Amino acid sequence: MCGIAGVWYPDGAPHEALVDLTHRMGAAIAHRGPDGVGSYIEHSSGIALVHRRLSIVDLSSNGAQPMASSRGNLIITFNGEIYNHEELRRSIGPGVHWRSRSDTETLLELISRDGVDSALSQCRGMFAFALWNRSNRTLTLARDRFGEKPLYYFHTPSSLAFGSELKAVTAIDRFPAIVDEGAQFLFFQRGYIPAPLSVWRDTHKVRPGEIVELQFRGHRLDLVKREYWSLAKVLASSREIQYTTESEADEAVEAALSLAVSEQLAADVPVGAFLSSGVDSSLVVRFAAQASSHALSTFTVGHFDPARDERDAAREFARRFGTVHSDIEATPEMALAIIPDLPSIYDEPLADTSALPTLIVSRLARRSVKVVLTGDGGDEFFVGYQSYLSDDWLPRWQRALALPKAVRGSAARLLGGITPRFAQGVARALGRSAGMHLRRPVAAQCDLVGALLRCDSVGEYWRTRYARWRKPPMRCRDSHALTGIETLQLLEGFELTRMMMAIDATEVLPGDLLVKVDRAAMSVGLESRAPMLDPRVIAAASRVPCALNIASGAGKQVLRRILRRHAGHLYANTPKKGFTVPMRDWLRGPLRDWASDLLSPNSLAMSPEIERTPVLACWNAHLAGEYDATSALWTVLTWQAWRRTCTANP
Repeated sequence: MCGIAGVWYPDGAPHEALVDLTHRMGAAIAHRGPDGVGSYIEHSSGIALVHRRLSIVDLSSNGAQPMASSRGNLIITFNGEIYNHEELRRSIGPGVHWRSRSDTETLLELISRDGVDSALSQCRGMFAFALWNRSNRTLTLARDRFGEKPLYYFHTPSSLAFGSELKAVTAIDRFPAIVDEGAQFLFFQRGYIPAPLSVWRDTHKVRPGEIVELQFRGHRLDLVKREYWSLAKVLASSREIQYTTESEADEAVEAALSLAVSEQLAADVPVGAFLSSGVDSSLVVRFAAQASSHALSTFTVGHFDPARDERDAAREFARRFGTVHSDIEATPEMALAIIPDLPSIYDEPLADTSALPTLIVSRLARRSVKVVLTGDGGDEFFVGYQSYLSDDWLPRWQRALALPKAVRGSAARLLGGITPRFAQGVARALGRSAGMHLRRPVAAQCDLVGALLRCDSVGEYWRTRYARWRKPPMRCRDSHALTGIETLQLLEGFELTRMMMAIDATEVLPGDLLVKVDRAAMSVGLESRAPMLDPRVIAAASRVPCALNIASGAGKQVLRRILRRHAGHLYANTPKKGFTVPMRDWLRGPLRDWASDLLSPNSLAMSPEIERTPVLACWNAHLAGEYDATSALWTVLTWQAWRRTCTANP
């Protein structure tokens, strides 16, 4: 795990200028690699590659980067881990003079032999890298299957800048820091900015499972993208080979997950694990404790609310599994101390309140270990979210699709015309006590139903149903902001639950959840690994019918049955909580002054594109206890905090 960055000026650049750039870009991401820094500069080609090292495998100088292949024609700066690199190294066979035990060197020689696409199809790991081919003057950027590792790039016809984090890209001279209005629109809808967009115009993310290849042709730096892996294709190929019994599914998933956890324990530094009271992390910890050669360290964060605090359950799990356990309480005072750091840690707005406890537990873990395993991915592949099970609107919407589009449109217009004032009258008719609590939700619910009736695909339904602001409070609109979800034609005919999980896995997982963990952990030089995202686990999960994962209104039955065999009934049935904080109450209490400042007229003036009236109405209703508006408000607050910290030209 490291930080990478670089530039390419195909017409060439002075050596001194490239040296200066590597220093600035490397310094911007020093936290990702505190153990060393390296650079490769080829001023005649205008290429400069930067590497900040977090030493995990082969701690010697032999593993330093940027690294050249044995023939010297390939130069790579690599971030991540190739977990099966020893197996791949053996497959390469004799003829290579190995200089290190590094997985980076293995990847280089595999690419040299098989090419980039074939090499990546053989790798199990998380990664982002830039590869300079000196022979054909081609620069290749690539990212792992689920986007565990980040990679941004800013491309013009005459230059390229890339980096693990935006702060490395924006370190170049004359970076045009102009907010992308479409990205902002999507952020207000979702709470994150999905790939390939970034908060800055003309600066993009490499998509998960994507290769971006650049060549200089005819005085122009051409860019070509191609996909080397697709979840939709994996699911489609598994459609005809589904498991038919619980035992068949359980055995396949357990075998794959056990292998993945064991493989991801490999490191030359201490490895630990995040442990919540949920099934995913508990199962990962169970297999890790079993496979580890030493007592595994585990870490939990909780808070004062006993209904959501996971510490007691995590301690019991730790005792059962024999881990060395540490936990910490997240307090409002901690939140107020951390909040000013979030914009610079994440570089672009991320409206996930669990970023706070994730950062707190990462700082705790870094005191003892350099690597942690997580349970990320279990929900998206084993029917983990309650929304998959209790969204009553989904089957109703599917039935409504049978109606003519004109009929649905008329009903949508009727429902959309129900005003808050009319809803208030209805609520008052139900009783004064109900009036305050029902008048806003009734109008909003009618408006939502009307919007759902206009949806013609599962992707549109998903975007509308779970939007933080379905109608973002913005004056500006941008055409590409409305495209949102990628079309999933390969999943046509799949059951709705499978399609919803696929959208979450390709949108929310890489856009929000993995970003949250990566930046929080790497801000303190901690590597996070997600065994649930191992290709073997995904392949097994894709063959499990949703029915085998659902029982008595609860999902993840395959994982629960596996955990039950290893730890007993009590441990396998703990309700999901996750690393959370009571933000609803904190915004009404200890964080109220901070939020009020960001929502003041002077602060809102920093973002003239935001419409103040709906934002302030939402804030006042939340303070009055009319309804819980945390999700919508945290989006605005995160944007405002980012504006204040990261842009001088609102």
